[in-house]
Amino acid sequence: MNHFGKTFKFIREGKGLSLATVAKNHVSTSQLSRFENGESDITVQKLIQVLEEMNVSLNEFIHACQDFKEDEFSRMIGQLKIHVYNRDSMRMKQLLSEQLMKVELGIHEEFHRINAILIKCKLKEIEKTVFVTAEEITYLTDYLFRIENWGYYELRLFANIMENLSHRYLMLCCRELVARTEFYSELHEYKLLLSQILLNGYLICIERSKFIEAVFFEKMIASHFFDETDIFNRLLFHYCKGYYKYKKDKDVNGILEMRKCIGLLRSVDSHHLANWYEKMLENIPNK
Repeated sequence: MNHFGKTFKFIREGKGLSLATVAKNHVSTSQLSRFENGESDITVQKLIQVLEEMNVSLNEFIHACQDFKEDEFSRMIGQLKIHVYNRDSMRMKQLLSEQLMKVELGIHEEFHRINAILIKCKLKEIEKTVFVTAEEITYLTDYLFRIENWGYYELRLFANIMENLSHRYLMLCCRELVARTEFYSELHEYKLLLSQILLNGYLICIERSKFIEAVFFEKMIASHFFDETDIFNRLLFHYCKGYYKYKKDKDVNGILEMRKCIGLLRSVDSHHLANWYEKMLENIPNK
């Protein structure tokens, strides 16, 4: 509470605003002053109202309260993404050890156990000697189905374990996905992540030759997502459609479309992504 108040005061003074200007009729200036000095609290509703008077979003304020650092899960996912791109299994194992150590110490045990299994799912893609047990996958899916409204954490968790799910579980989760994220559907970052999950589901179905289910994802994506400014996801959608065309109909034009998308990624210096999708393309048999 004290930290929140100090951060609020830092932002207010940085904008050159008085207590009275910010407080308006939402809260008394004396109560707001006590909040800034760590002497009392204010409700979330009042906090949002006075933040709006400063043109500061709640997300911005929380980020400032965390000393402008990402939360633990975001930091871990960011590091994991880099290590996966670089195929750096040693650093991935270090991340895994850190999470398992926290489980052993009883620190936020469920959270760190989930993180550890997620890391193992990604590590398995690089080292074939690493196995994720059925019990570990069940632990993740039980958690997801226990949560009625999936937030950003649950979406990112699901996005990173999709390829490790059986096809039945994958489709069950994806069909539940829209209903379980409806609560947050108007938030841009959630909609963006949801679209990326659907794209990944589309790609997985094509790889598994589940063409009927692939059409389900294609229709969902085409009808709900991607305005003209969302260049990357539109590009990836075309890559997937090229893959579908080749995989289902053996149409070589699909391969040409995939190569065109990879070339466009390279043209904007997205070389890690281009390498990732090029490797997928090179692994397609009989192309």
